[in-house]
Amino acid sequence: MKKILTFLFVLNAYAAFCQLKPLQSITWVSDNFGTLHFTNANNRFFWELDQSFKLYSNFMASDFEYYQTKDTLVLIETVQNPRTYKFIMTRKGNESLSFIPANDEAKKAIPLPVYVLRNIAYVDDPTVKFTSIHLDEGGYSESPPVGLTYSQRTINIDNKGNYYLKMLSNGYKSPVNYFKGKLDPVQLDSLNYFIQHSEIKKLQNWKQIVRAAHAPEHNLIIAYNDNVLKLNASILPGITRDLVNYILSLEKKLSLEPDGQKHDFTKEGDLNYYK
Repeated sequence: MKKILTFLFVLNAYAAFCQLKPLQSITWVSDNFGTLHFTNANNRFFWELDQSFKLYSNFMASDFEYYQTKDTLVLIETVQNPRTYKFIMTRKGNESLSFIPANDEAKKAIPLPVYVLRNIAYVDDPTVKFTSIHLDEGGYSESPPVGLTYSQRTINIDNKGNYYLKMLSNGYKSPVNYFKGKLDPVQLDSLNYFIQHSEIKKLQNWKQIVRAAHAPEHNLIIAYNDNVLKLNASILPGITRDLVNYILSLEKKLSLEPDGQKHDFTKEGDLNYYK
């Protein structure tokens, strides 16, 4: 009898794992441009800023542990005050995911009868053709032996793959450094992919409601189809996360060389050289 119970326990655990595993490879997107990520590491769950829930700022951009029993997803908040949120979860293939709040904490966090998210792979607008993209990204990091340093990266990429980087940092010998490089066709295709999966046209009406205290400002400017999208926020909309991460990753992927001429960027993200 004991062996049978052990087998059933293992079988149920394996079934739950198989049910969750496909979720872990998908970025889920809300109608308000928030995103949801399941991760493999220690059953972590990350819910990024969704401005529908501006009254519940502790819930936004929060990190949770999670587990699933049949159709119920349980989130355990481990940062700040411990809370447990329960949701009835339904899934429509790989296209969408729905949550129905199932306890008081969940109803406070999401004051909606049902919360629907889409697989970002289905959020695609191939009509978006970018001309240039500009990103300002700043923050603090621990850099031995210097210690805590602040750095800011200002990046501009055009649709021909030309890449320009202006880096400000108190961790370098020179506080300002200029670099340039070139994306290859595969990297440029990847950049186009992330842009076309970021709801660029719909983001024209996005305005940040909740601002993170003591967080640096981020600027994302995308010129496309004779239009310009400008986002200025302490936390950019979750749907731009993959795009921003890809842009930042190019610094290590490209063969950058020092730019002999100094360059700067206008408020519109245009590149200017000067002596």
